[in-house]
Amino acid sequence: SMAAGSVALIQQAHFFTVDSVANLFVTLCLLFAVRAQRSDSAVNFACFGLALGAAVASRINTAPLALLIVMAAWSRPATGGSWVAGSLRLVLAAGLSIIVFRIGQPYAFEGPTIFGVGLNEQWLDNIREVRVQMEGDVDFPPNHQWTGRTALVFPWQNMVRWGMGPTLGIAVWIGFIWTSWQLLRRRVGSRRHLLPVVWSGLYFLWLGTQWVKPIRYFLPIYPSLILLGAWALYEVAGVKQLKRFSRLVAAGLITIVLATTALYAFGFSLIYTRPVTRVEASRWIYEN
Repeated sequence: SMAAGSVALIQQAHFFTVDSVANLFVTLCLLFAVRAQRSDSAVNFACFGLALGAAVASRINTAPLALLIVMAAWSRPATGGSWVAGSLRLVLAAGLSIIVFRIGQPYAFEGPTIFGVGLNEQWLDNIREVRVQMEGDVDFPPNHQWTGRTALVFPWQNMVRWGMGPTLGIAVWIGFIWTSWQLLRRRVGSRRHLLPVVWSGLYFLWLGTQWVKPIRYFLPIYPSLILLGAWALYEVAGVKQLKRFSRLVAAGLITIVLATTALYAFGFSLIYTRPVTRVEASRWIYEN
C-alpha cells in the first residue's frame, strides 16, 4: 500500500514510461533473489534470470541486479557440493537472462535473424552517448539544470520530499539505516536484510554521484527501500517489551505514515484531473 501511494511511481505509471515496466521486473528480481538465498531450488534462479533479462531489456541501468543472485548463491551456509551446485544455478540464471535480453531488446544485436547475436554498433554508440551525458562530459542545454546539485544529498531530498513524501521517505531511510546497522553488528536474523540493503545502498551511491540524477532514475530502489521501511514500522509495533501506551503510539505511527502517504498521493493525482496548460494554450492559439 505504501508503494502504491508513492508519487514518483504514480507519475511514471500515468505516463506509461519504460521505468514502470522495468520496476516490475526489478521487484521480481528482488523476490527471486531472496527466495534463492533461502532455498536450494533451481526454479528461483531460473525465474531470476528471466526477470533480469526483461529488466535489462527495459532499462540497461538495471544490469547491476546480477550482483544479487551472485550474493544469494554464495551467502548460503556452505554444505557438501554447494559450491558446484551454486555455480550451476548461476549459469542457469545467466543463460536465461541472455536469452530473454536477446528477445526483449533486439536493437542491441545485429540480426537480422534471432541467431545474429553480434552487438549492434549503433546501439553501442547510443549507450556510450548516454554514459557521457550521465557523467556530464558533454555540454548541451538539458544538462545545465544539474549544475550545483550536491551529490547524494540532492537525490535524497527529491526522494523524501517529492518521490515518496516526507513521512514515507523518512521511514524508509530509518529502515535502511536500522537494517544496515544490524548487518554490521551481525545480529541474529540480519542476513535476511542483506540483499535489499546492498541493492538500495550501492544503487543509490552509484546514481547519486552521477552528474544527471533525476527522480525516475532511482525508481529501481523504491521497492527495496519501501520494504525496509515497512519492516522497521512493523518491528517497532511488534516489540514485546513495549507497554500498552507505547504499542498505541507505534500503531499510531504506522497509521500516520499510511494515511499521509495516501493523502499525498491523492493530492498529487488531482493534477491529472485538470487541463494541461500547454495543451490548452495550443488549442486557444489554434481556435483564435
